[in-house]
Amino acid sequence: MKLSLFIARHYFFSKKSTNVINLISLISVVGIAIGTMALIVILSIFNGLEELIISRYNSFDPDFRIEAVKGKTFRVDSNLFRQVAAIDGVKSLVPVVEENALVKYGDKYFPAHLMGVTGDFIKLSGMDSLITAGQFLLKDDSVTTAVIGQSIAGILGLHLNTYKPLSIYVPRRLKKVTMNPDKAFKRKMVLPVGTFSVEPEIDEFILLPISFVSRLLDYKDQLTGLEIAVNKNVREKDIRKSLTGIFGDTVVVKNRFEQHQFIYKIMRTEKVIVFLILALILLIASFNVIGSLTMLIIEKRKDIKTFNALGMSMQKIKAIFLAEGWMITIIGVVLGIVFGFVFCLLQTHFGLIKLNGYQNDAFIIQAYPVSMHISDFVLVFLTVVAIGYIAARYPVRFIVRKYFSSDYY
Repeated sequence: MKLSLFIARHYFFSKKSTNVINLISLISVVGIAIGTMALIVILSIFNGLEELIISRYNSFDPDFRIEAVKGKTFRVDSNLFRQVAAIDGVKSLVPVVEENALVKYGDKYFPAHLMGVTGDFIKLSGMDSLITAGQFLLKDDSVTTAVIGQSIAGILGLHLNTYKPLSIYVPRRLKKVTMNPDKAFKRKMVLPVGTFSVEPEIDEFILLPISFVSRLLDYKDQLTGLEIAVNKNVREKDIRKSLTGIFGDTVVVKNRFEQHQFIYKIMRTEKVIVFLILALILLIASFNVIGSLTMLIIEKRKDIKTFNALGMSMQKIKAIFLAEGWMITIIGVVLGIVFGFVFCLLQTHFGLIKLNGYQNDAFIIQAYPVSMHISDFVLVFLTVVAIGYIAARYPVRFIVRKYFSSDYY
């Protein structure tokens, strides 16, 4: 063991002549441990929330979605459809026609998002696991059926067992603008047969037969999207290349992340901001290290003179107190990581921190989810150690020189 580290360990564990030094050292360790634990817990909770949201979106979103580069729609004839279906690795594909509309149920109105799909949509999206009431049934016969998002159903007071129709209003695309509502809007009736729940944003969708929505919007071969599911071993680059070869630059191909890019960026930005705020709090807490080392240096003035008389250089004397600061930081960060790990385990198994709105069905989970990543532990360790080094370097480099250099030279 190096001499400087041996002396630093002796200083750390030995009783000081002034008890306040021991107290400040203990406060420094506790402050760093609490800050480290908070970083571990908060980052793990953010990971859990992100994975929860992604899993919910992934249960509804396709692997890839094709959209028009310009405008709202693009044309896909039967030949193009067959070419896409023949791409190696493509498991299934569903044409989609979407539009905003006004819906009415009884005397209540709500602006909803219509999504026309085929029956294969249940295979692509896993909709069968998202149904909360009724069934997933899309028919376009004598009675057109619809599956309603949970948010719309709650706002409109929808009751499936009453067989009460839902009215849909959309502007007439191919008619001149008129002030007469009967001529300006198309009105169609559908029968709700089921409700589903994914996320509040998606729960404002109404799933309908694509043929019904296409007639409602006066579309022929036009689509607003083409959703594609692929096998797990397929490379994204290969799929993009094949789709670009078929459609050219008239469409954009979006993966799962790009379909909700704004939401994912917000979540990651929030995580970075919270990390920086907690790191700043840790930096402030590390001022206790400065106080502890400063008082220790003053107390050990005689020892420093003795070390110097025995031939120890100023650089090695500084290394003693720098090692003391590192010991305070290392002990604090290790304790914080251990406590954070234990707390996350308890949160996972027992749900210590509850979500207040769970009792009112405002959330789909009872307690905050956590997901521990080894990269977060490494990042927190390096960050806290760096902060501790900065906090220890100031008193060692400047205060020692200020008080004792004149005694030696």
